[in-house]
Amino acid sequence: MKNKKVTLKSVIIILLLIFSLYTIITQQLTMGKIKKDIYKQEKELELVKEKNQKLKDEFELSNTGLYKEKQVRERLGYVKSGETPVIDSKSE
Repeated sequence: MKNKKVTLKSVIIILLLIFSLYTIITQQLTMGKIKKDIYKQEKELELVKEKNQKLKDEFELSNTGLYKEKQVRERLGYVKSGETPVIDSKSE
């Protein structure tokens, strides 16, 4: 059996390979976490955009006469002539 000498050069090469593998693995793990965060943030952005659109729609609706009339009727209990008011006993 031949005795192989471990030279300084081979130790340095092995250490560099180990360091390189470690760096690659940690970078891949970090990239995976970042991709998950991006996906989560995109979903959250989508939900916020939907909520924003609903609020815009409600705002536009609130500027109509029908909406204002509905609010006055609900909050103040106004009724048009000829209408019969209905009182919900569960809401009290």
